Amino acid sequence: MSEIISETMREITPSLDDGRYTIISAIREDRLYLAEKAGKRFVLKTSDGSAKGLELLKREYGLSLRIQHPFIASSVGWEEQTPVGPAIAIEYVKGRTLAEYLKESPSAKARQRIFGQLLDAVAAIHRQSVIHNDLKPENIIITDADNDVKLIDFGFADADLYYSDKGLGGTRSYASPELLSHGSIDARSDIYSLGRIMCDIFHGRYESISGKCLQANPAKRYPNVDALKKAWEHRNRRTVWIAAVLAIFLLAGLGILFNQSFNRGANIVADGPENELSEIWKDVYEKVEAELEEAGFREFLPVHIEYGFYEAEPRVREIISQLSDENAVALKELNSTLHKEYSQRLYDRFKDLPSLYDESLNISKEERDFYQDQAAYFHKYSPFRK
Repeated sequence: MSEIISETMREITPSLDDGRYTIISAIREDRLYLAEKAGKRFVLKTSDGSAKGLELLKREYGLSLRIQHPFIASSVGWEEQTPVGPAIAIEYVKGRTLAEYLKESPSAKARQRIFGQLLDAVAAIHRQSVIHNDLKPENIIITDADNDVKLIDFGFADADLYYSDKGLGGTRSYASPELLSHGSIDARSDIYSLGRIMCDIFHGRYESISGKCLQANPAKRYPNVDALKKAWEHRNRRTVWIAAVLAIFLLAGLGILFNQSFNRGANIVADGPENELSEIWKDVYEKVEAELEEAGFREFLPVHIEYGFYEAEPRVREIISQLSDENAVALKELNSTLHKEYSQRLYDRFKDLPSLYDESLNISKEERDFYQDQAAYFHKYSPFRK
């Protein structure tokens, strides 16, 4: 079972004890120690013993006090006297590194979950005007208890660039070009690192998004974590939604995609099946309206509209099945009218959404091609084809 991070732990013999902390073992080779005090475990982080190292350690402790988040390992105190010298006492997290976790072949849903938690953690750091500067799999712990993210190690956060560069060692591939070249650093430097980590987690699935993160020019990356998260969630929502619509179409059969019998003239009464039918279409309209507000592209409007039809259809069929033949005919006519009004109302409201074929849209070619293929497939079924 791993402790804190995945590296093999080197036992210290004999154990050192200053009356407060007992050192159980060293973690890796970077001045981290597993310690125990009053029956509770902590991690002690020390400096290299130099004046500069101690200054950076104190700076790290000061920064850590500003950042309290469920997906970030918390500092619990500064200790001047420990068996290994001045140290930050950090909460003990039992888990494994992100790299080890990925070797367990977690599901796509689990990968989505941990990446979302990581984005939340980094966003929390940036809201405190802190740049981590060392985002990498070794500094992302997945807890054994809940498989939650715990981000660790703020040793290079907002630190002197030269000193940080010396410490990057074998993890330089996760460092942004500006960090490696001692350039100006801002939140986009961490965005670059998140792009590398995204590739590790998803194996290129979000290539257009990770590719934007990995632009050499910071100005071409996402400006902040919120923008990155929005793009990622938008792609997830689109993919899940398209899969749902495809499944519905396959189950329903393409031969009954649309009800073209649009007849007006039916009146809705205050109660009874007519009112229940009206409430169904009102409910469906509100759901589809909310989805369309996030849809983004005009070409997907017909599919959203028809998705609502398949949401309503089984509920409508149940009501009609309980009526006499004469009343069922009347209710079918009303249903056709409500369907048409629902569709036209959504179309009138959202017909001015931007088009996927607008070359000025700031999306990658890969993402544009993906959406255009899906839009072309569904477009021929639209009752509002131009």
